[in-house]
Amino acid sequence: MDYLIGAIDYHDWADVCCWHRSALKSGFKGRIIMICYEHLEASLLRKMQRLGIELVQAQSDNDVNRDRRRDIAAFLEKCDPEDRVMVADVRDVAFAANPSYVMDQALKEKRLFIASEGLRYKDQSWNERSLRTLFPHLADGLLDAEVYCAGVMGGYAADMKAFSEACFAICKTATGGFGGDQVATNHVIRLPEFRDRVALLSPGDGLIAHYGAAHKPASEEQAKATRFDWSRRWAVTSHGMPFLVFHQYTGGFAIRSAVLLRFGCFLDFMLGKLALALRERLGLAPKWKPFWKA
Repeated sequence: MDYLIGAIDYHDWADVCCWHRSALKSGFKGRIIMICYEHLEASLLRKMQRLGIELVQAQSDNDVNRDRRRDIAAFLEKCDPEDRVMVADVRDVAFAANPSYVMDQALKEKRLFIASEGLRYKDQSWNERSLRTLFPHLADGLLDAEVYCAGVMGGYAADMKAFSEACFAICKTATGGFGGDQVATNHVIRLPEFRDRVALLSPGDGLIAHYGAAHKPASEEQAKATRFDWSRRWAVTSHGMPFLVFHQYTGGFAIRSAVLLRFGCFLDFMLGKLALALRERLGLAPKWKPFWKA
């Protein structure tokens, strides 16, 4: 069995629709699992259930990116060890190809896969700041290392369970703030017990585009590795081939709109956000506020 797993907190349907619709339009026939934390409205939960998304209720202790590692591991405990799993951010990931096909390509030789952002920690301020602030005890080993993005990854259930548990354990060593699963993931893929199990994908493989770094590339080579093709409304490689998965397409309104239009989600998104803003103005929306913004 193949699984596509997401995790959400403080989200609404506008944040979920493109992730879900693009997976279905790509032909995905596996089980779609959503780990749902407590700051979600009942109407969203009911809508996802009607659409066949299987909900796993969970309680947040920190933030969704960190806590999902613990809760993914708990879910995978119930799966067959040889089931295949793709874990993908929900708000900013869309699929041009069936996630099962992506796993076919990414798992040809290894038990796990993850894709590079095409830069090193010291090349981008956000990644470097996260490393130095949350994990100064890991900085010496990672500052010159290539960044692999925790936003889209996958593998066989048994291996993903072990990997998720290891990531969560590292997350708990953070010296302050919240989250930290990106740094934890990059540390774990380099541990002896995992480094031979993980396929480290590059932008040149054409499977997964992490577009955030492409908005402000550190080099001319990086700028060419991933670009946005307006005619296709999608990220393409330096050779013009469309990526199979597009992460971080929400970095700008124009690109976000193009991708939403590609999958017929533009109205869902705009009307959903407009309705939420109106409800907030009228005092009808929950007054949830992430603890790191309190």
